[in-house]
Amino acid sequence: MTRFFLPFLLALVLPGAAFCAEIFSVRFDNPSAIASRIGLAVDRKQAEASVALLDGAAACTIKKPGNSLLSVEFYTHGRVKIVQGAKYVLKFRAKSSRKATINAACYLNVPNWKTLNRAASAYFTFEEGKWTDCSMTFVSDISADNVRIPSFRLGKMPAGTVFSLQSVTMEGPDKVDLPAMEFAGGRNIQNFPAKICWDLTEAWNRRTEERIRFSMNAFWEIRPVGGKALTEPCYLRIPGSWRGANSSGFVRNMQGRPVASWYGKPIGEYENVEIRRTFDAPGEWRGRSVRLKCDYAHAETEVILNGKTLGKFGEAQDFVMDCDLGDALRFDGGNELILRMHSTAKRGKLRGGILDPLYLDVRPLKNFGMPTVLTEIARGKMKLRFHKCTEPLAGNLQLTLTDVATGEKVFDRSVPYQKALEFDYVAPKLWDTDHPNLYDLGLKLSDAGGKLLDTEKIRIGFRELTIRGKDYCLNGKPIRLLCDSTTAQPDWIPSYFTSPDTFRNKLLALKKMRHNCCYVDRAEQSVIYDVADEVGMLLISKIYIIPYLKFP
Repeated sequence: MTRFFLPFLLALVLPGAAFCAEIFSVRFDNPSAIASRIGLAVDRKQAEASVALLDGAAACTIKKPGNSLLSVEFYTHGRVKIVQGAKYVLKFRAKSSRKATINAACYLNVPNWKTLNRAASAYFTFEEGKWTDCSMTFVSDISADNVRIPSFRLGKMPAGTVFSLQSVTMEGPDKVDLPAMEFAGGRNIQNFPAKICWDLTEAWNRRTEERIRFSMNAFWEIRPVGGKALTEPCYLRIPGSWRGANSSGFVRNMQGRPVASWYGKPIGEYENVEIRRTFDAPGEWRGRSVRLKCDYAHAETEVILNGKTLGKFGEAQDFVMDCDLGDALRFDGGNELILRMHSTAKRGKLRGGILDPLYLDVRPLKNFGMPTVLTEIARGKMKLRFHKCTEPLAGNLQLTLTDVATGEKVFDRSVPYQKALEFDYVAPKLWDTDHPNLYDLGLKLSDAGGKLLDTEKIRIGFRELTIRGKDYCLNGKPIRLLCDSTTAQPDWIPSYFTSPDTFRNKLLALKKMRHNCCYVDRAEQSVIYDVADEVGMLLISKIYIIPYLKFP
């Protein structure tokens, strides 16, 4: 049934109402107070109805009868606190202009419209034109803060019927001890403590002569900011979300159970959380630039290392996190890293969390930043761009291209360093899905005296994807994309963090089924793109707009 909600928008203070986590008491004991919280849900294809103040009551008039019990729904609603396991008593005074038996229920005011308890739904009989006092008692099965109390289903009433509501009261216990955690259904993670690995020597990493990149993807401890402290630690997988999340963002307790709420409030409704972990910094990082990086942290994020705030990142930076750890980094002991995150995203609309891989980037203090390569096959060009290099930077850049399969050096050039370079060159063998030919591009930057400043090695393939009319073209030839979907980060498989073999096996299985393309969700290590290049698979990846990926 399609629902249309038409609540009265009267800004009234409800007398005698008090709402908090430990006390519940709500009283609508006059028509104006009721009207301020009345809603009407009508299936327009079946029924019509209206609500007005009439004869000292809030009244719903059926203009066109519905074909089902739910086609007209008349309810009071509000953001009041209901606590799981607490006992509540609902009382109301109502009448019907015709004799009728009507269902009244208390349930959530948000999808999935769950009833608070089977006993929170009952049928009441009303004699024609006679006020009737009704009540129901129940123990809530769930915790909530937005409910319908009560909702009346009027769909089969004849046209002209008027249903009136004169008072509503609902009371609960004076004190309720809220559980620190409530758990969702689903499979527990077996041997979960062993999967909480914060040792960088066990993490995925990539090294060149002068650079190291360490994955910080792992289960991080998560806790709410403000309010009561948790009685036991909880963990969120990174990348992952604590709000607006699917199964990839479940929060888990130490036993591997999925945690649904803290102190009666769903985790997805918390706007402020901290995630934390520790790590050791080896002595070889001394005198080098160490940066914490993430291309998409969808929340206002404050980076705190060993108690020192290093920076704040958010929408103004397109949620790109790039933070220099600087002097706050310790080499003689453990480091505590905290990300304090604030999200005002509406639940189910936007996420709050770390949505891209998170890593530590270690490189020389003077470096040429992030190199990217573009190959234009039709024009016979290879373009090289350096993004976020340290300034000023000058010297001699040595470029070499080596065939990965044969070890043959096919390109060797020394040029003055510039942030943008272009060469009239295309490698002898192109990359396509049947022939995944790859080359290692080695880059070495030296100063005028020949001292090595920075190095990097990139694995690339010479290819060009274009669109011609209705055709996708690879290297100028039409290609039919045979696509499937997969995920680059299998649920709860710890070996993923140290090995790309799981993803490689998935792609090889798709290749055997004659696929040449698959969809991935971006929240994965960059190594999976190398795997796809090696296997001969095109990837369609969710892409966020990142400033340093904008090319002239």
